[in-house]
Amino acid sequence: MGNIKSETIAVINQNTKAFMAHKKVVILDHSGSVRAQLVKLVQELGATRSNIYTSKSVEEAKNLIEENKVQVLITEYQVEKKDCLPLCDMIIANNKENERLVILVTQNGNQSSVAQALEGDVDGYIIKPFVYNFIKKSFEKTIIKKLYPSKNQKLLNEAKEHIEKKSFYLAEPILMELIKNQNKPTLALYYYGELFQKRGDTDKAKRFWEKSLEVQPGHFKSLNAIYELCLATKDFDEALSYLKKLRSILPLSPSRLKQLFELYSQGEMYFEIIEATEDLYNLDERSADLNQVAADALLKAGLYFAKAQRVDLAHDAFSKYLILENYKLSSIAAVINSLMDSEQYKIAEFFLSKVLPDDRTSHDFMALDFRVNSAAQGIQYTIIRGMELTKAGVNDTHVHRLFIEANISEERIRMAEQALMDAKNNQPDHMDLWQSLESKIARLSKADNQEKPNSIMAS
Repeated sequence: MGNIKSETIAVINQNTKAFMAHKKVVILDHSGSVRAQLVKLVQELGATRSNIYTSKSVEEAKNLIEENKVQVLITEYQVEKKDCLPLCDMIIANNKENERLVILVTQNGNQSSVAQALEGDVDGYIIKPFVYNFIKKSFEKTIIKKLYPSKNQKLLNEAKEHIEKKSFYLAEPILMELIKNQNKPTLALYYYGELFQKRGDTDKAKRFWEKSLEVQPGHFKSLNAIYELCLATKDFDEALSYLKKLRSILPLSPSRLKQLFELYSQGEMYFEIIEATEDLYNLDERSADLNQVAADALLKAGLYFAKAQRVDLAHDAFSKYLILENYKLSSIAAVINSLMDSEQYKIAEFFLSKVLPDDRTSHDFMALDFRVNSAAQGIQYTIIRGMELTKAGVNDTHVHRLFIEANISEERIRMAEQALMDAKNNQPDHMDLWQSLESKIARLSKADNQEKPNSIMAS
């Protein structure tokens, strides 16, 4: 700001208006009244009305940025639960440092920490509700900083340009000077790390990013850089630790949330999988890939807790899994069969009740219903209902198995043999199971044949 002293206030105001005069501006906010206030503000700062575009949705704002050479973005942090930060990235990617302006509008003091975390990318932020004259002065100060950068900011901008052009030998002495002269050279250390990364020296890059975090522990750009590096080097445990730190600063984007579920699942962190589902619910839209990864992780967590006899946690994981799967019958079947294998009959009955009405006439539902009720109602039910399902053509491994086992238990050898023959013909992929049951029938038949001569002799 030292350069400003040589300028008159009038000249500064004139230059501020000149900066905004030909800029194309996008204003994104869910509130019509806020959009109107911000339109008035940027007009007073020098923008022409024909160059100001307003939007109340992320998609519309994205289209406006793509269709027009937008240099100024004023946006809420989130609109309708959709992340607006990718729009900031578009402005940064398409414009030079001294020609762009990105302002984040936040709902509260907590969200303002988001803007602070994005140091170097976001030029400023304002907190709603705001007083018009106050934010006007705030905007003016932000533009003045852009027009009259400090010596250190000029040096940093110069170093960044050299790094982008891969003129590393020119960037390095500038960054070294900044690190030496600044009390908190967070960004200088970060960009020194970026310099080494582009040189291909990832070990040195990581060391400089770690030094940056020593100066400012929550520095978003450095945390993000180390996380991406750990993913690239397949150091998944460390990647997860940095992703958790990022999550504590910013809500994760859908792609990052997908990575979180993958890392939790890979690390068998089942409690965390259930917890992370809340982040998923907060997204307005979820891709099919994200949904599938989260669903697979929740199913895995549910299976683990069911086997460990952790009933409440299994119930929670499976419930969340089925919500993501829209209560598809095949998904409910996966849950019920795993619960039956773990002898969690009561929870299995609960999830059986969640089958949608349209699915209740299907053979798959009949098979599930049979398995659950066989455990609850005993052998006679299993034999009678098993015979009905077999005649109805219900072809399911568990139906065949339970029906055969019930007949063996009641020593109905001929019926067991006939049921086994049907099972072999209809389910040839489970031959090991059928051979095991065949051995049981053979032993029962042998014992029965041995008893018959004894009975004749006794008579």
